[in-house]
Amino acid sequence: ILLTEDGIVNQKVAVMMLEARGYNVAIANNGLEAVERVNRERFDLVLMDVQMPEMDGLEATRVIRSRENETDSHTPIIAMTAHVMKGDRERCLDAGMDGYLAKPIRAETLYNMIENLVADEVVDETITQTTAPDLARVGSGHGVKREQRQNEVLPQGPEEPHVEQLFNWDTALEQLDGDEKTLKDIAEMFMMQYPKLVQAIRGSIENDDMSELRRNAHTLKGSAAVFS
Repeated sequence: ILLTEDGIVNQKVAVMMLEARGYNVAIANNGLEAVERVNRERFDLVLMDVQMPEMDGLEATRVIRSRENETDSHTPIIAMTAHVMKGDRERCLDAGMDGYLAKPIRAETLYNMIENLVADEVVDETITQTTAPDLARVGSGHGVKREQRQNEVLPQGPEEPHVEQLFNWDTALEQLDGDEKTLKDIAEMFMMQYPKLVQAIRGSIENDDMSELRRNAHTLKGSAAVFS
């Protein structure tokens, strides 16, 4: 699985969830890196953040889909976003994504969506028997092709949770399967990242750079949501 995410906190959380399920994970830090890696390597699924530097997730997905049209192939792409606003899901669908998850990502929701998408694929005839984690090997060479479906409905992630307090240790711990050490590590990473993001947000405001402001605010919101 290719994880495309620029926030180090969300990278850490997602990698832990995926590896706990038996998936092999590669990381791209922005959409441009994702496009380059998909061109060079074979992935069975891509998790794609929407707001990223260099190239956002929507544009990266459009580029990947455009190139796939030339090869008659299809790599499932799941959007991950801290934005849960009217029209977001439709924009992801229009860009060619197959699924949509709202941050903070919940482990069971993530697993179910990945496995549902993999189950929808037509497995290459050379594969006689396999499991979901086997299908997620990076560079496995066992391709999965998507059935052509008209009027496809995206699997939909949960509504954005209502946050009643700034920090919920129990909820954050539950996301990490009770791994308190990892949660402490992630909290330390967040405390290191937070001042840089706040500084970047202030700089974006001073420079009247709305694009950078949205991106940095999105990263901060997504990282903080891990603890809510």
